[in-house]
Amino acid sequence: MKCYSINVHYDVCVPVDVLAETEEEALSKAQDQAERTPLSEALTYCHINYTDACVTDIQTICKSI
Repeated sequence: MKCYSINVHYDVCVPVDVLAETEEEALSKAQDQAERTPLSEALTYCHINYTDACVTDIQTICKSI
């Protein structure tokens, strides 16, 4: 038996609405708002796309007799 440590990579899309004068201002405000959103709250209404996973460590588990 082995214990695998895995990093799972994914993209998260958090939809936000902002009021702004320009597209540049809107993008900046949206990024700020999304960064301040707690992940637990964002997961209730966001879209998650699995992108990749990689093994970071493998340990052999030995049974003692």
